[in-house]
Amino acid sequence: ASGGVPLVVLIRNLGKGHHRTKDYFARPQVSGGFICKWTVIGVGVAYLINYVCSFIWWLISLTGFEMHVPEMTSENSPLGIAVTMLMMAVLAPIFEELLCRGSLLFHTRAYGEWFAVITVGLMFGLLHANYQQIFFAAGLGIICGFVTVKAKSIWPAICIHFVLNLIGALQTVLLSASGLMEMEALDVEVEMTDWLAQVQIIPLLLVYLLAFLCLVFAIVALVLLVLEIVRHRDRLHLKNPCPILSTRQKFVTYFTAPGTICVVILLLVWTVVNMLGIFQ
Repeated sequence: ASGGVPLVVLIRNLGKGHHRTKDYFARPQVSGGFICKWTVIGVGVAYLINYVCSFIWWLISLTGFEMHVPEMTSENSPLGIAVTMLMMAVLAPIFEELLCRGSLLFHTRAYGEWFAVITVGLMFGLLHANYQQIFFAAGLGIICGFVTVKAKSIWPAICIHFVLNLIGALQTVLLSASGLMEMEALDVEVEMTDWLAQVQIIPLLLVYLLAFLCLVFAIVALVLLVLEIVRHRDRLHLKNPCPILSTRQKFVTYFTAPGTICVVILLLVWTVVNMLGIFQ
């Protein structure tokens, strides 16, 4: 989903219909302050959901049920670092937002804008086919969808997505540079002095610094989101061009479409396959 499918969507929509590709990349009709605030909220909420889910996965692991952890590594070379940063921080946000907020969201808005935001956000989570990412990606997708509808452009969503992926890419690169992942892969006990001698301290300290900043993001985002809900609830209002159908009827109509059923089943199966590490 991060490359081929969005690229096909981009080519297909060039110059066609009123939802042309240039409409997705229109100038945002919101202020810079709005984009900055919702970038903090989007990134922070994603990490907040990730913390909660990580705790749940840890509790599940105590039962003895083993879940395969997807490997996020980077080749510790200038070329490897450049490729990781390009793929994760630049191309993934552009292509994924083009597919989800550019095509899927704009073509689902007829059901109602909040319905489209939530539905496409959930589908965005499923598209990751990764149990560790599915829930925080869905939360991020919902916020990106809301911001896209408000801005009438996918650029703010790309910005939010870029910041989150940039942090993840930096963590991946720094973890690889620290040598910690290689030592954990050996799965042997070592003395603290030997551990310190083999691990690169500066990259490891930067990893912990990023982890601390992510925690700050999560706390600030929670505060900002609560303030938005309490003080500015009117700003959360979105249009509903399909008031005839109830929310339940909309979900039933959308998720009983043959194509949607096939896609959802395929993504769920692939998520379970990845979780069990069947092909690893």
